[in-house]
Amino acid sequence: MNYKNIVGLLMLMLSHAVYTTGTVTNEDALRSAASTRISGTAIQNALCEMLSTLEDMKRTDDLCKATVITQAQVLSESGIYCLGNDVTGTIFIAGSGITLNLNGYTIFAGSDGIAVSDTASDVRIKNGFIQGTSVDRLSEDRGIFISGARDVRIADVTCQNWAIGIYFVDATAGTLDRVVCDRNRVGFLCEQSLGLVIRNSVFSDNVLRGAQSSSCSSVEFINCSAFHSSGADSEVIGFSSNGATIVYRDCTAFNLGLGFIVDFGRGDFFNCVSNGNIIGFEVDGDAATVNNCVAQDNIGSGFFSVPDQGEVVFRNCLAKGNGIGFGEVGAITDDIKNMYLNCIACNNGTNYSSNIIASNHAPVTSAANARGFDNVDCSNMTPDLLAAAIQLLVGTVPTDFIP
Repeated sequence: MNYKNIVGLLMLMLSHAVYTTGTVTNEDALRSAASTRISGTAIQNALCEMLSTLEDMKRTDDLCKATVITQAQVLSESGIYCLGNDVTGTIFIAGSGITLNLNGYTIFAGSDGIAVSDTASDVRIKNGFIQGTSVDRLSEDRGIFISGARDVRIADVTCQNWAIGIYFVDATAGTLDRVVCDRNRVGFLCEQSLGLVIRNSVFSDNVLRGAQSSSCSSVEFINCSAFHSSGADSEVIGFSSNGATIVYRDCTAFNLGLGFIVDFGRGDFFNCVSNGNIIGFEVDGDAATVNNCVAQDNIGSGFFSVPDQGEVVFRNCLAKGNGIGFGEVGAITDDIKNMYLNCIACNNGTNYSSNIIASNHAPVTSAANARGFDNVDCSNMTPDLLAAAIQLLVGTVPTDFIP
């Protein structure tokens, strides 16, 4: 019986233990079962311990199968490689079907930490640290550099003090999961790449950009955050895209110059929050949708757009406590015109910019007139009414939102 079969059996037993008593888990328990009934909770705890032990055995077995490396080198043969200590220098991955387990150790390098060549595919990099040695971060060194490779997956890795923490160029079908890019010039950068997914990752205290996508297609950020620890810095952008097709879901940006910006190209936002920046969301792209998003306590505009670049749809968005709730510049024409549907603006210095008010965004009573401007100005709302409106339009009340 293999590990998968054993785990499946234990999980079945574990689920059954929640609803039954009297089951035994080992030989000693079997001997005493005739006189003592064992509680379902005890069985559940025992099975959980057995599962944990089994997983430890599995990890040990994987490490036994791995090739242990102790210095910088070129990896060209498929297989599992595991660091046995900290390494100084660049590890080159030039083959396919390669897993590099950093094993909790650190790669120190003055040039690239890990470089994946265009001959590589099906590459896994996980579980460790990649530390740059260039304090000024003005070089072109990269923590992880993927050039032309396909299906590179990076998980549980921290990249610090690089010109670019993680750099994909001409790559296809890559993923980042639980990655930290900290104190780099640019945390994450993709150029001319396709089909990237970035999940559960943090871009912190980077000098210019947290995460930037340039001329990429089908890039998606899910549950990611970008921030600056020392307060809003006008030079820093959290999430930036230009010439890209990009989606942001459940992402947050705070204490930055710009939280999110779509410079040109297509961008779509779902359930994102931008807080304490100079500008929360700036959408200058060819087309974009901003759905169920919150901009709060930004110094300038919460939401800002240039509609003559392309139509932008704001739907169920909340702007509170910003310099300007919803700002808009650019020539408004009958062909290119923003939509503001069921949005809330309150307690901003100016809730809606004069350009919006002066344009033909006439107030409407339903979303049927999609060109209209259907909004709630909640400056005079009582806290309970405001919370109810937010719940209705945005879906949830942010935990730090205080009416």
